[in-house]
Amino acid sequence: MKISVIITARNNGKYLAEAIESVISQTAKAYDIIYSDDFSTDNSVEIASKYKEVTVISHTEHTGVVKARNDGANHSKGDALVFLDGDDKMPKDFLAKHLQALDKSTPFVYCAAQAFGMRNHLWTVSAWGTLFLWNRNFVNTSAMMNRWAFEKA
Repeated sequence: MKISVIITARNNGKYLAEAIESVISQTAKAYDIIYSDDFSTDNSVEIASKYKEVTVISHTEHTGVVKARNDGANHSKGDALVFLDGDDKMPKDFLAKHLQALDKSTPFVYCAAQAFGMRNHLWTVSAWGTLFLWNRNFVNTSAMMNRWAFEKA
């Protein structure tokens, strides 16, 4: 299964190199890496452009994270999509472990997430369940999902 990682950010230049390098150094390589910039006024686009592995989409106005993610997904070619914020990073085996749990019939897989930078916080997650949606609807942005599920949603 080909994996596309879409990094979306606005003014995350301070952390962006770490985010990109965490994707490049994965044990399971991404088929493509897309950086979708939501009209940053810092050096984010310059930083992302330094990486030959990264395709850069630069918006000419602030459109919001949802539009920036959707544009990134539209430029990607993978069967599985992973979204990453510009101030997040992945452990080296993130893609490999998620890929082990994802099959063609599973919409998405997810795990806990660790914030870094200005905040140092661990978001823990509960096991998935239908009632879970009513109690606490939280799936990390960086969940790995089948493209068909993303497009259907």
